[in-house]
Parts: sequence; structure tokens; C-alpha cells
Amino acid sequence: MTDAVGTVRAMADHAFPLLDRIREDHELAALMAWFEFDLRGADHVEFVELASGARLDPVAGCGAGGTYFLCGDGTGEDRPVLYADSEGSAALFADDLRGALTILVGLPAWQNCHFSRPGGIEATIAEAEEFHQERLEDDPDYGDDSATVAEALGLDLAPRPELIRRLHAAWSRTLPDYVLLNEENGSYHVLF
Repeated sequence: MTDAVGTVRAMADHAFPLLDRIREDHELAALMAWFEFDLRGADHVEFVELASGARLDPVAGCGAGGTYFLCGDGTGEDRPVLYADSEGSAALFADDLRGALTILVGLPAWQNCHFSRPGGIEATIAEAEEFHQERLEDDPDYGDDSATVAEALGLDLAPRPELIRRLHAAWSRTLPDYVLLNEENGSYHVLF
């Protein structure tokens, strides 16, 4: 069960250096919110739990109403990250919080990735390159903002094709351990 107050209390007992760094630096927190990782938006739109019964802790939200969760019984930021949107879809996003933030900062069009399309992952990579170019045209500061966040958080930004492959690898492990259920035990669709 995701109870934001209980989660905050439980998380306060563990070391969360990346989350703490974002919380402590208001400019960094604003940039991360711009990258769709807003620590103020950790409340999901409905009650959810993992079908496996594993622990699920919301850590941030995005402007579209989605939520990022740390999953599993480990402690700290080394647990897998699951993303759930507000429309009833979810998928494993990264192996840990550092990996999730690296994808968010280095691959701004990650939500446009579709791994079941004709052409497979190579088609997804080509489309992501187009989205990236559009992003640079729309926001010339994007590259500088990515570099600022990467430096502040000690992220190693890999090339976009590598980030897409990491996202794909996480997505492919969604079933069966990371199926998200709502209050009526309705299963979320697999994202992407």
C-alpha cells in the first residue's frame, strides 16, 4: 500500500543521497521538476500495490500525473524504479534511482518510446533522435540543463541509444514481478 506519510517516515530512516541532494538544492529541484521528476508530486492518483506483494515507495511525480516508485525490500536508492502513469499503465523504469535519473536527464523523450513497434529497438532509437533534435530546437538550454543536473548529481550520461537499451532492458523485466494493481485488483497495462 502506498501511504505517502508512512513512506516519508520509513524513508527518513535510510540514506538517500540523490534524493537528499535534490531536496536541499532548490535550483536543482526546479530543474529536476522540469525533467519531470518532482519530489513534491509523490502522491499517486490512486491506491496501488505490486502484485508480488513487494514494497512500493513513491518518491516523485511528473507533470502528467505519473509517479516514480522504489520497489522491493532493499533499503535506499539501490532498489528498482517503477513508473506508473495516471492512465493505468506502468513499467519497470530502471534498476535503481541513479539509473532512472540518468534516463530522465539524458533521454527527455523517453515517454515516446514504443518497444513493440515494427522495426524494434532500432526504430525506437531513430525516433528518439528525432525527438531529441526537436527538443533542442524548442529549448536551446536543454543541453546545458542536462549537463548541470548530471554534474550536480554525479550522473554519467550515456549516449541516447544506450539509454534506450537500458530502458528497454528494464521494461522487458516488468512481467511478472512488477505488475501494478489498483484497489480493485485491476492490473495496470504494461507501459511502452
